[in-house]
Amino acid sequence: MVTGDVEKRLWAAADQLWANTGLKPSEFSTPVLGLIFLRYAEKKYAQAEDKLGPVGSGGRRKISKADYEAEGVIFLPPEARFSHLLSLTEGDNIGKAINEAMKAVEDENADLKGALPRTYTQIENSVLVELLKLLAPVDLTGDAFGKVYEYFLGNFAMAEGQKGGVFYTPEAIVKLIVEIIEPYHGRIYDPDYAPQGSLSLKPWIANDQGLQIPANLNLSVETAPEPYAAQLASLDTQVGALFPRQPMKDTSGASAMDPKTQIASLHGVSVLDVAKRPMDQVIGLALTRGAVTEDEAAALTLAIASHVNLQGTPALTAVEAARESGSAPNLILSAALTMKGPKSVQASRQAVRVLIELFGQAGIASPKEARVAFPDMDTEWAPLFSQETEDASAKSLVTAATERGLKSIFVDYVSSLPGHPTKAGVLAALSATVGWRSLMRKRISRQSLINLPWMLDLLGTQIGAAVPAAEHGSETFRGVAMDRMLGHLSLSEIAFDALVGEEARPEDLLAFQVLLGLLITNGPGAISAQGAKGAVSADGPATPDRVQLNKAMVGFLTHTGFAHGGNGFEGIAFLAERFKGSGLKDPGDAQHGLSLTEIADSFVQQYAAEKKAAKAVGSNVTAVPGINHPVFKNKPVNLDPREAFIRDFFAERDETNIFLDFYHILVERLFELGVTRNVFCVNIDAVIAAALFKLFWPRYRDGKISDAEMETAAFTIFLFGRMTGCAAEIDDHLNRGRNMDTRTAASACHFVS
Repeated sequence: MVTGDVEKRLWAAADQLWANTGLKPSEFSTPVLGLIFLRYAEKKYAQAEDKLGPVGSGGRRKISKADYEAEGVIFLPPEARFSHLLSLTEGDNIGKAINEAMKAVEDENADLKGALPRTYTQIENSVLVELLKLLAPVDLTGDAFGKVYEYFLGNFAMAEGQKGGVFYTPEAIVKLIVEIIEPYHGRIYDPDYAPQGSLSLKPWIANDQGLQIPANLNLSVETAPEPYAAQLASLDTQVGALFPRQPMKDTSGASAMDPKTQIASLHGVSVLDVAKRPMDQVIGLALTRGAVTEDEAAALTLAIASHVNLQGTPALTAVEAARESGSAPNLILSAALTMKGPKSVQASRQAVRVLIELFGQAGIASPKEARVAFPDMDTEWAPLFSQETEDASAKSLVTAATERGLKSIFVDYVSSLPGHPTKAGVLAALSATVGWRSLMRKRISRQSLINLPWMLDLLGTQIGAAVPAAEHGSETFRGVAMDRMLGHLSLSEIAFDALVGEEARPEDLLAFQVLLGLLITNGPGAISAQGAKGAVSADGPATPDRVQLNKAMVGFLTHTGFAHGGNGFEGIAFLAERFKGSGLKDPGDAQHGLSLTEIADSFVQQYAAEKKAAKAVGSNVTAVPGINHPVFKNKPVNLDPREAFIRDFFAERDETNIFLDFYHILVERLFELGVTRNVFCVNIDAVIAAALFKLFWPRYRDGKISDAEMETAAFTIFLFGRMTGCAAEIDDHLNRGRNMDTRTAASACHFVS
């Protein structure tokens, strides 16, 4: 017989094997359940064989297949038996052998035609060997088969996202069940009375996510029968989302990339729409899986801004050492993050845990919710939130919250406690303000909210690390008073100042925000996202408290470089070469007075000569940065829909960018002068280069910024945008992933010499 502990051990072993396959739950579950069935079928066959003898044995009347069928067992030819498969070595093609075994069972048993899985060649030989060994010693007699089968089926269903309730049973499984219960004798009971109830929808639970549902669609909630009513009541007390774990290699619950349009999305929002939003709203979307309110955005901005100034911290020392050694921007930011381990945010994360305990069970749905009486604070928790002496940093944060008009029950609560607020307590209150609605609507998990102080710290630290040490003062950052930055500046303004070193004009700020939005993600397949996900996978998301978020963010940074991230400078360098000495004053002035056609023709003639010379010696000419695309090509006139969207967005606001206008004239002249066979598209890289160069132009024109500094700035703005998308990937993989699930199976790896 099989006890519950054995079922769990079997599942744990199979689950570990599954983690090494990279297969989805639906791709792994059916083959495993098929092997469990085959193991059971052989057990029943062996019992019948002991009673009857092998096929062909006997006296005048030989034992045949019909005798086995009369005993109510599934007939198994020798090559279809579990023991035969178990005897195979890893050198054999075990996946093929199991497929053939399943086919042989179906051929001998017509009722099973089409019911058994034949996808075993998708699974590595080594995994199949271990699965066979795992199931071989298990006694599946009596009701043991049903218990193991049901336990595995339930766990696979949970992994697919089912949280209980009714499951649809596929036809193939129904056929198996019919065979298993052996209805060879007697009849199935057919009650002789009319069915009760109706087939109309009777929802047991409802969650409108804050939306106004039309009356004809807003179904009334029915009381569920037991035991479901008790289970649902238990769910009502659950705070936060619970995500099913599954292998997350090349998979994401945060981002996606449409291969046809090349348009990525984050939590279901297109990057084209993200590009219209200010930086605080974009980070809010990434970390809460939804739009944030003004108060939530203000709390987020304040929390991040509190970590930008690194004056007097080990992080700034590490940053300057990396900068002086000649490290690239991504490594400079990484140096700062190595100083931001879990101990640095231990108090604020623990304080968030306490706030969840205090306010979660009270049913507080929104941080703006008014409350007459606050919950009592346990004495052991009090030091997290208050102290006898005044903390200047905590006081500055509370003052800044008031200046921003922030309404938060959590900030009010911390401020109301006896004594003086701690910085950790205020940061926990700000983090709770940012994520509380999403937590209570079960969009994010408890772990995500607990990690929020750490994630906001990491984002602020990266912005600050981009600024030289001399600009980090005791009361100023980049010459801006800290009180003003904390209480008044937007996050976009703070990041712009960190990057460019000057206050942003409204038109500059819009271009900056568009760039950050476009750069936020290219889907889970991007190298940077793979670095972040791999770091989480290596720490082991199944024990999420052990995952070091700063290391995961370093994983993103170390998976960027001059080809992935720093290549934006190529387009800037191309534009700089075209417009140097042109006398251009303002690239945003539609009346610039330049002939863009003449500038384009000058380059086209040069490019045509280079192309002809290269063809003569059998080589290829260097591609022009910002034009053409492997997806958007081969039409008479080609368009990159991403570039077209952004161009229209700027046109609606009467925003001019002479560099982007130049690109469009360039692709037309390349075609008209016979250099290209059709009109190439102006791609999204051109938008990024044009927007960046417009930001840098005044300083470049006046000789105040070098090519090396522009290259650093171009790389850094990529990091500012992508860090937000990778923060979402880190949080998603931590909540959904399995330990070491980003590894590549040995069978998919290749050796070259």
